[in-house]
Parts: sequence; structure tokens; C-alpha cells
Amino acid sequence: MTSTPPAPHDPRERELVAHAGAWEVRQFARTGTKHEYFAPRGFLHLQLWEPTAGVSILTPSRLTGGNYELHDGDRVALPEWRDVQAYVADLSPPGMARMAALERWFVTVHEPASVALLRAWWSVKGETKPARGPA
Repeated sequence: MTSTPPAPHDPRERELVAHAGAWEVRQFARTGTKHEYFAPRGFLHLQLWEPTAGVSILTPSRLTGGNYELHDGDRVALPEWRDVQAYVADLSPPGMARMAALERWFVTVHEPASVALLRAWWSVKGETKPARGPA
């Protein structure tokens, strides 16, 4: 067993809500003060915890600047799920559809519309737009 990462990646801060292969899906207790505070402010997120490897992934929120944040001894911010999948490919991370469903079921359902707009912005912030030609 590897050592437990520091906060905010410590899995003991959250409860187990689902499994995605070998990954534990963790979230703050729905009746807890962190959940109540984080949800309306855009800080709510999931943690994916791979206990054998000691790898933690936080899903995008205001806490992570809209990035996925990975802790594997170092903290790494990655803008898109496919980047995370490539980074931890040897640990068989969940697929894109499964991640979208997990975030929808456990995070976005608890957030107000203003946070949904913020999440929409995060999802396109890394895309490059084609240059506009002369009018």
C-alpha cells in the first residue's frame, strides 16, 4: 500500500459513492458541510482514487481552476479527460462516457445554473478557434 496523499487528495476526506473498474469514486458526504458549501459555489468535484497505485484524480471545479488535478506523488493539472487517460493509461482509467455520467450523477445535479455556465466555459477553454478572415 502506498502512502496517502495530502489534502485535497486525501481519500479519507470523502466517502465512497461508486466504483469504476479498479478506481474508487469518492465525494464529500451529501449531508456534510463541505458538500453544502462547495456545490453552490462551483467547488464540488469527484475524486477518483486508485488505492493500489495511490493515485488520486480530482474532477474539474473552481478548486482546480477547471482542470483535472492528478496526484501521483506530484500534482499535475490536465485540461481534458483524454489527457488524464493518457497520463494514467497503465491504470485503466474510466472512459469518457463513464466520466461524463459520473460527473452528471454526482456533481452537476447539485449545482445551480451559474455553475453550469462556468463548467461549459471550462470545457471549451483549451480549444482553439479558427482565425476569422477579413470581413
